[in-house]
Amino acid sequence: MLTFLQALIDASLLCLLQHQPSHHILQKILLRLESELTYTEQIEELRGPLEPFAKAAKAASEVGRGGPQMDWRKRRREAHEQTALTVGLYRLEELVL
Repeated sequence: MLTFLQALIDASLLCLLQHQPSHHILQKILLRLESELTYTEQIEELRGPLEPFAKAAKAASEVGRGGPQMDWRKRRREAHEQTALTVGLYRLEELVL
């Protein structure tokens, strides 16, 4: 949620600030995000102690799909094929004139 809102607000903040009715909505978003931001800051403190568990989970998943000794080119090709198969709900295309 935070990443989505950050991208949305970064892209359209100037337009939102110029549009007077959006000020009330921006204030409501701010009130709801403040609690999320404090929660995120508290969770960030756990990153160091929990990092070994994250590395162990990543290593276990690599063992399941061929292990770390699998050729990096093959892993990259498989990842590319997986992303080509799964097109999400939205697809962003850029048009440059």
